[in-house]
Amino acid sequence: MPIPSEIAKLWEVLDEETTMVHAYWRVFTQLFMGPQEQMDLLDRSAGFFFLAVQDALATDIQLTVSKLADPAKSFGKENATVQHLLNDALKLDPTLKPKIEPQCGKFIDASKPVRDLRNKVIAHLDLATATKTVPPLPGATANEVRAALNALAEFMNAIQTHFGEAPTAYGMFGMMGGGPKELVAMLRTADRYLERQKSGAIPWDDGR
Repeated sequence: MPIPSEIAKLWEVLDEETTMVHAYWRVFTQLFMGPQEQMDLLDRSAGFFFLAVQDALATDIQLTVSKLADPAKSFGKENATVQHLLNDALKLDPTLKPKIEPQCGKFIDASKPVRDLRNKVIAHLDLATATKTVPPLPGATANEVRAALNALAEFMNAIQTHFGEAPTAYGMFGMMGGGPKELVAMLRTADRYLERQKSGAIPWDDGR
């Protein structure tokens, strides 16, 4: 039994958002949460570039988590959010409530640290926060982001399996064309090559 047509379009939007935010998180963790040796390699190779990539990925992940946890409606306009999907699904099948409402609440609760940062630092620049006239907001930890993503996946899969579809392994996104691990391997090769040039084992004009 496929996802009902009444919620299919919203489901597809949220499914794609959920897939991509998990994919970005996978890239982020593989690239920037590795051993210190790997962090040092990235810094030597192109420090500012990787700092910019790290910041861009973290920002996008937190913005996506935040917007998916927004209310079903704000300022008189409807939002494509988890809460909206919950409301629409319950209209179709009220018996779903005990199964998916707690999952929705779990995601919204888990996303609160990220949403606080979105509201005051990332998407909006709160004056008191920016000028440090109030205590600074703590950054969302990796465990907090991971908890929010896990809760999001659980909610999406609760709806998916209820309507007879197989669950999606959102956290196991496959990276076609290579990912962070392949990039780090290439950087290590280049790093070793430069070290051999510095030691004189390879001439500096090699390959020209």
